[in-house]
Amino acid sequence: WMLTPVMTWNNGAQISFQTISGALGFADRLQVRLGTDGSDSDVGTQPEDVGTYTNLLVDINPNETSDGYPASWTTETITVSGLSGPTSSRLAFRYYVHNGGSGGSESNGVGIDTLRVTPVPEPASMAVLGVGVLALIRRRRK
Repeated sequence: WMLTPVMTWNNGAQISFQTISGALGFADRLQVRLGTDGSDSDVGTQPEDVGTYTNLLVDINPNETSDGYPASWTTETITVSGLSGPTSSRLAFRYYVHNGGSGGSESNGVGIDTLRVTPVPEPASMAVLGVGVLALIRRRRK
């Protein structure tokens, strides 16, 4: 698991990052999840647990095939949707492979680079911006 700092998320926000498999022939897999409980970092205690990170945004190589993860740097782009309103939470990257890890033979590791989050302004922020623009126009007319 890798968790970001707490951010405010809105529908339409975009998340992009580059990723690559550590080596060919492994069943590497990566999930990107959005938490549901603010600053909580509960990822559960058992291998199948996801804690409060139940909102799955993308699952790269969900069938864990040996050739299903990108073998060269690939940009993944995710658009956040399905939120009931502005949501304060963490973004989580979950590297999880059955029969993986230090004692398994199916995983090797993945690289993640150039994480970008493009937020969508909240409606209140847009309203304040609009008032500012109107004030500028009014001032120029005087």
